Amino acid sequence: MRHTVVEATLPLTKKKSDNMIREMRKKSTTSDDITSEKFDHQLNVLNDYCQVLLVMHNLYNIEYLSLNKIVGIPEYMIYKEEEKPKLLGPFFIKNNEYLTKIHQKKFTAAELENSIQNYNTFKNHPLHMHIIYGRRGEKANREEDFNQAIIYFQTSMEIYVQHFIVECYRLMKWKPEHKIENLEKKKEFSKHVDHHFIRLFDDLNLKNADLLVDMVKRYKETSFQYRNNIVHEGMHYSRYEASHTKQLSADIFNLLLHDIRKAPSNAFTEYFTHLYNSAEVDIADLKKRHDVII
Repeated sequence: MRHTVVEATLPLTKKKSDNMIREMRKKSTTSDDITSEKFDHQLNVLNDYCQVLLVMHNLYNIEYLSLNKIVGIPEYMIYKEEEKPKLLGPFFIKNNEYLTKIHQKKFTAAELENSIQNYNTFKNHPLHMHIIYGRRGEKANREEDFNQAIIYFQTSMEIYVQHFIVECYRLMKWKPEHKIENLEKKKEFSKHVDHHFIRLFDDLNLKNADLLVDMVKRYKETSFQYRNNIVHEGMHYSRYEASHTKQLSADIFNLLLHDIRKAPSNAFTEYFTHLYNSAEVDIADLKKRHDVII
């Protein structure tokens, strides 16, 4: 896409054309919304057409195009048949304030000093890659690359679940070391969840064990399935599925941490509690999202 010119034509009635030109010339706040809406529509049409070509002609080098893959500034041109353009200029997609903010962030001397002092601590943190994939998922979601976001969130979840199981068994001495090492080698998310992860909630005497089991099962039925559909069937998902995956996984992490902090003290709860220095989330709001009566 970086070396490709895509021309997309959207027929407009005279009334719609005049209205659009009038709004753009005003340079009002709605003009960005109008152009973004038209561009989003054309992008969807283009993606649908690419998929048709892929299916009809057995092509393999056509990809689903998300906004973050578009580099450069498109141009728009409004004209009538056999007439010169009535309006043309750069076509800016509506600015993503969050991405602009984080790209423009400048670190203070104190922040840089703190990061240098804690370099090894964070680099060697047991859940380092769990956090990294979570951040990648957030970035992809903000950039509207929803399939990639779902894959990153799922990878983050897999790392978290496996580490939770392995360290719990090891620190609590609930399984022999050779079986724990086998669990470390195997990348079987579904089996790890069903046979180990959700069973440990009761073993650790977690207050919201039933709710956690329900949330994890819902995650498997939705978000985990989205990931499988992307990888194995080439399906494409929207903001809804990516945001659902992000929110549900975050709720699982937060409720689990909350319950472990409140659970009877043991070798594993002490270890796991010290992995995080994050503040408590509003558990009442979290439960409301999952239809729990407080």
